[in-house]
Amino acid sequence: MTEAPVSERMPALLAEFERDIGMPAPIELLPEVRWHGVKRYRALFATDDAPEEPRLDQSLVRDRDYIKDQRGDYAVFGYWGHGTNSYAYYFQRVDSWRRIFLRLAYGGLYMDPVARAKEIRHSLERCLSFQRACKGRVREMIAVDSMGDQSYSVTRLDGATWKSEDHPTDDELAWISAGVLQ
Repeated sequence: MTEAPVSERMPALLAEFERDIGMPAPIELLPEVRWHGVKRYRALFATDDAPEEPRLDQSLVRDRDYIKDQRGDYAVFGYWGHGTNSYAYYFQRVDSWRRIFLRLAYGGLYMDPVARAKEIRHSLERCLSFQRACKGRVREMIAVDSMGDQSYSVTRLDGATWKSEDHPTDDELAWISAGVLQ
């Protein structure tokens, strides 16, 4: 059986994400450029500048040095997993000022899909709010959510930094938007 081309598989995955999660995939994380399938992964897509083998497992996604060292302008989106409970939707977005690595658990034998969809919506809303608060105000932002483990950080234009091991609160987003790091 011949596999459908990326031009058909990517829209199908976007529709599946919206059906599963109850919201469209965030366009802010998906640039309007040419996407290609990532070899060995039927439901994983990347832009041309993405690493040939995107990092997908828990230990690699949480590798601070790897994340900070990512350069270029690329995105990865898809669905992948292994075993009985490690399936996730992936969003990776790297450019001159942001490093976003989301591995949002969904699927698997022991997960409640309704509860997970709600948690994914919350994670995406927090990440997108963080990105909006940072845009044009920071030298670098990092947002990581890997199977429920979060890590956020900002390096302001003047070099001041802020870090959190949880989603940023509304107060923290307001501070970042105002250029104040507490």
